[in-house]
Amino acid sequence: IAMKLMSTIGGASGPLVSSFFLAASRTEGVNEPWTPATVARLVEDGVDAIRKRGKADVGDKTMLDVLVPVAAALKAGAAAGEDPAALRAAAVAEAEKGLAATRDITARFGRAAFLGERAIGHLDPGAKSATVIIRAITETPEG
Repeated sequence: IAMKLMSTIGGASGPLVSSFFLAASRTEGVNEPWTPATVARLVEDGVDAIRKRGKADVGDKTMLDVLVPVAAALKAGAAAGEDPAALRAAAVAEAEKGLAATRDITARFGRAAFLGERAIGHLDPGAKSATVIIRAITETPEG
């Protein structure tokens, strides 16, 4: 998946999303049946890879404004023993909240960074893409 995404997604998102999947593929337990804890770890590993590659974090108006809270919600929910349906709902809720927060942030990374203050009032496209992906994954029958 990582290599296919790297060669087909344009802009800065290709290498970032590819880094997510490459790191997630190396997560301990990923080749075994997935538990909520496994999913939380692989998302956390993928998000850490995006952070390292992009040098951004929450508050920089990037996909990380969505992905970091989603990873934290999955980790907390898995540790609390929540069922998969509750974890899916929490992931979507955190994604939507993170996406909405990008509207009021000045872009500091990514393609929107050159807009500076003019980016305020607009959702970050990378955060929107991440939210769409999370929704699509959580809405599949397998979830």
